[in-house]
Amino acid sequence: VCMKKQVTREIRFLAKKGEADTAYNIAMAIDCLNEQDRVKLAVVFRGRAEAHVEEGRRILNDAIAAIVPRRGRIVQPPEIRGSRIVCTIAPVS
Repeated sequence: VCMKKQVTREIRFLAKKGEADTAYNIAMAIDCLNEQDRVKLAVVFRGRAEAHVEEGRRILNDAIAAIVPRRGRIVQPPEIRGSRIVCTIAPVS
């Protein structure tokens, strides 16, 4: 039996993008989890957007709320790393 190696895919959200972009990224993350890949969600802050970390947290929490009940479990909770907020989600077996 040939097992597929689990890959970690990164999906980036920008703090100032629209709802349609966020919905597309969430759908992409669910597709990756359906393929049994891990997903690293990252909210990236550029320039002046770093002053609005709470907006980035809201985007990431909304994405987690849409993804986790259906397809995944949180491996690494959201944390700030430099100018990014990162969270890793693994597929539910």
